[in-house]
Amino acid sequence: MSDSDRYSAPTPNRAVSDVVAFVLTFAIIIAGVGLVSTGAFDRLTAFTDEQRIDNAERGMEAAASTIDSLGRGNDTYREFALSLSGGNVWFRNSTITIENSSANLSRLPGGSADSADIPVNALEHRFEFGGETVRITHEGGGVFRTDTARPRYDPAITVEDGTLIVSLINLTSDETIDRSGTYDSNLALDPTGVPTEAPVSADKQFVSFSAELIGQRRVYNSTVDDPDITVDVSASASPEQWGYFFSEAEGWTSTGDATYTPDERIDTVLIRVSTIRLSTPPRRTT
Repeated sequence: MSDSDRYSAPTPNRAVSDVVAFVLTFAIIIAGVGLVSTGAFDRLTAFTDEQRIDNAERGMEAAASTIDSLGRGNDTYREFALSLSGGNVWFRNSTITIENSSANLSRLPGGSADSADIPVNALEHRFEFGGETVRITHEGGGVFRTDTARPRYDPAITVEDGTLIVSLINLTSDETIDRSGTYDSNLALDPTGVPTEAPVSADKQFVSFSAELIGQRRVYNSTVDDPDITVDVSASASPEQWGYFFSEAEGWTSTGDATYTPDERIDTVLIRVSTIRLSTPPRRTT
């Protein structure tokens, strides 16, 4: 029998099976590509969100350094800018209270003989995504982030050898500060092609600030009779983050309700409050 005699054409059923197998295989490949692409895109979006927050944190740290320079008397006027990165930058009122019966705190803003409700106020950069809110806040001279324990920029509060030094920044403004940026990471994904958009804001959005030192108040007492000095941060914008600071700083003990006191007897007190006025240029319209 010749080779041509042994050859037979495929049956219709065999042809149908081959087509079905090809279609199923192709469908599995497409579905797999879609799942992998979607997972990778979700990870990319999460990474981008984290980068936005990290960039905002670095921006607030730079702003704190600029403001700190004013508080130390190195300058009287500076400018800085924050990248909105799809977040919201706003100004809110907050207070830190210091109490001591013999230091005479009446010279401080909000002060009386034995206590001072010092307005420090807060410049806050807030992000909301995935049901979570992350706040990066400049308050009192420190920078705090809600999803981390340690301050990103330490406030100037120290206790050493019987001396308490507190240097606070009181931010103030004659205007309402509330700026927001746009950002959309909810992009359509085509598993058979590349995204037509990038998961970043198309334009760079910044809010610029002018910072001016408009006053300083000081209290100095080297003969403190009452060793009981308390710092109360319950009316601050970030009491939990202040708590982390005091728990890790040397020489402090929590007395409950967001109130802290030095571990050692205090003989000398130096408290300085620098008032810095923030202003923003008017929005430009096109």
